[in-house]
Amino acid sequence: MKILRKYIKSYLNEICRREEYWGVGGAGMILVCEEDGTVFLQKRSAHVTGGAGQWAFPGGGVHPMDADWEMHYETPIPEEYVLPDDSPRFEEMAKQEFLEEVGMLPPHVIIDSYIYEDCGFKYKTFIANVTLQAKKASDDSSTNWESDANDWFSQEEFNSKDLFFGFTPELISKVNKVIS
Repeated sequence: MKILRKYIKSYLNEICRREEYWGVGGAGMILVCEEDGTVFLQKRSAHVTGGAGQWAFPGGGVHPMDADWEMHYETPIPEEYVLPDDSPRFEEMAKQEFLEEVGMLPPHVIIDSYIYEDCGFKYKTFIANVTLQAKKASDDSSTNWESDANDWFSQEEFNSKDLFFGFTPELISKVNKVIS
């Protein structure tokens, strides 16, 4: 029976093009300043799984409130744990992750979002606008073990960065539309 389970899990992983996700979903937030056409990025540290040294946006896993941690690693995500696209958990976790990774979250207005989905796992990225004044206040941001640096970049700089895989072509396009 163990061999059969191992074979089925391996087969599902192959079908789903992934191994295991770290939650039933994920959420992140990209800050932009429309006033000067810049985007806030963080450089991933060597301590994170995947994408070390690449530029990304703060984010992380969304975990079910009523399940064991182990439930997060089933492949694919069990139907009862698949989050609806409009679940408030996405925004809650995006804000929490931003605060955890950057140390502060300036006043912002969410102007768009993007959902990447794979085998029931959904990663929702929020694009939020900040004023020039709020951007200046974010100069006091810090890093934690997940990042080596935080900074604001022009559209040209953003497009020349080695971006983390979470920046899909669709998401890059959405960010470029906002900051152009």
